[in-house]
Amino acid sequence: MMEGTTAHASETMERAKKDGKTSLILVVSKGGADMAYPSLILATTARALGMDAHMYFTFWGMQLLTPEGRKKAMDVFPPELQKKIAEKFPTLEQFMQA
Repeated sequence: MMEGTTAHASETMERAKKDGKTSLILVVSKGGADMAYPSLILATTARALGMDAHMYFTFWGMQLLTPEGRKKAMDVFPPELQKKIAEKFPTLEQFMQA
């Protein structure tokens, strides 16, 4: 499995070089908010700057892709901030399309 992920990352980098486009590849290795939000912010910023952004979720990071994992990650924030985040991005799909 690791070889496939490494190969895919290498392909992505080679494609970006050929296209002349800058790419950002992020590895999300943990499921906590302290690890998730910096990666999501960096990916969003890269896209806003016209770069390609690719996120790879490893074993513990994959928890963020489940509703329970996202809820657990959000629980570390104060309720007011949770509400603002939920208003902006109610689902992961909407976040990915932003």
